[in-house]
Amino acid sequence: MSSTTKYPKEVVDPHHHFIDTANNPFQSFLRSAAGGDVSSLPEDYSRDVIEPITSKGVRFHGSVHVEAMPDDGSDEVAWVEEMSAGGRCPYVRAIVASCDLTRDDVGEELDRLVRTSPTKVRGIRWILDCVGRFDEGG
Repeated sequence: MSSTTKYPKEVVDPHHHFIDTANNPFQSFLRSAAGGDVSSLPEDYSRDVIEPITSKGVRFHGSVHVEAMPDDGSDEVAWVEEMSAGGRCPYVRAIVASCDLTRDDVGEELDRLVRTSPTKVRGIRWILDCVGRFDEGG
């Protein structure tokens, strides 16, 4: 970008993922799809996103963690909540969780997601064309 490029003064990142397939059993779908272990952790996000933005004088207000096709949405929410509470990603302001909305117990599962992170769970995403195990053609 040229030196005349105008940057926004403030930003919220509305969509990112944390992934650690080597250490999270609830990310077996991603491990299978990727053909091995992959990771994208809060420290990577700070280095690759927050630091470059703020170095340009842009105020970073926070981010929204969006589910990354976990085997269990509540396990993923608990993991993100734990990292946030532990100071690894205090910038996460909201979570869009995973929940199969066709489940017979969908109400109970939605309640469980909110109980897992009462101040951050703000939405649900369910990717319809990715239902089932990757290696079974789901």
